[in-house]
Amino acid sequence: MRPHRRGGRQRRPRRRPPALAAVRVVRLSGVVIEQAKGVLAERNGLSVEAAFDALRLYARDQNIKLTDLAVTVVHNNFNPRFP
Repeated sequence: MRPHRRGGRQRRPRRRPPALAAVRVVRLSGVVIEQAKGVLAERNGLSVEAAFDALRLYARDQNIKLTDLAVTVVHNNFNPRFP
C-alpha cells in the first residue's frame, strides 16, 4: 500500500535543471567522439590523434556536427574517406 499523501495532491515528476541536462549532453558527446576516434584508428591503422583530425576535417568539409559524425561512425559503421 502507498502511504497517504496530504491534501490528495500528486507530486510532479522532478525535472533536471537545464544546466545539468546541458552538462550531460556535453559529456555524452565527448564519449561518442572518443569512441569514434578509437573505431577509426583501429579500422584504418591510424593514431588516435590522426583519427581525430580526420573526423574533424570531414565534419568541417561536409558541414556537419562532429558529434553527429561520431555517432554515425560508431553506430552505423560509417568510414569517412580520408584525403
